[in-house]
Amino acid sequence: MSFQVFHSLDEVRAHAAPAAITIGNFDGVHRGHQLLFARVEAAARTHHWVSTALTFAPHPARILKPDRPPRLLS
Repeated sequence: MSFQVFHSLDEVRAHAAPAAITIGNFDGVHRGHQLLFARVEAAARTHHWVSTALTFAPHPARILKPDRPPRLLS
């Protein structure tokens, strides 16, 4: 599996392609995340799209609740 990391929406736009996408905070890839990724991969493969995961850095709760930042798994 290969992947690209983009750090801004401008970078994403430069590589835009039809995609199956999941959005979330993937600080620890547990079984639920693995299932989401597998479903995105399957949908992308079926439609000849790019499989994509969109995540956030820093974690949104660090911005919304800076006094109570979440404990990250990894």
